[in-house]
Amino acid sequence: MVMLPALTRLPFDTMRDLVPITIMGANPQVLAVSTRINTPDLASFLAYLRAQQGQAAYSSGGNGASNHLAMAFLLQRAGLEATHVPYRDGAPAVAGLLAGDVVAYFGNPSDVIGHHGGPAIRVIAVAGLERMPALPAVPSVAEQSFPGFRANLERLGTLPVCSSPPQMAAAIASEGPLWAELVRNARISID
Repeated sequence: MVMLPALTRLPFDTMRDLVPITIMGANPQVLAVSTRINTPDLASFLAYLRAQQGQAAYSSGGNGASNHLAMAFLLQRAGLEATHVPYRDGAPAVAGLLAGDVVAYFGNPSDVIGHHGGPAIRVIAVAGLERMPALPAVPSVAEQSFPGFRANLERLGTLPVCSSPPQMAAAIASEGPLWAELVRNARISID
């Protein structure tokens, strides 16, 4: 309801034609990096990207996917560039990270949490407002350098949120323009 209108023309207006009821849950995305690069935290990862001058590659589940938007948002906020490598879904995008084809993936925790601490992937940041119970040692992006950074992109009911209709309407109204601006500035489109 928030990102789709920014990515494509819909036959209805989400703010005018739909009545929000509640946000059932949120699934904050996580930033996973290859252990092939020495970036144990967000600051060192951003320094690595700065040194690569746009040549470092990151994967996503496809153009306009929520994990593409999350990384584009982080890059925009940091004033950096990186090469986007869109895959057909999250699993192949993580496979690209595991194989060393890309250096980062910003996506669903369930895609990478099983690999965290292994030889190939290190999770260095959580995009939610606070740390995840499943990854208590991994700080949020906000804790590390971007207060207010939020990429609760997939509302899948993973973490209980429960809100009232006015709270959901306020969330849609406040986040819609943010994602529309990002999509426009980063020239993101759906394949």
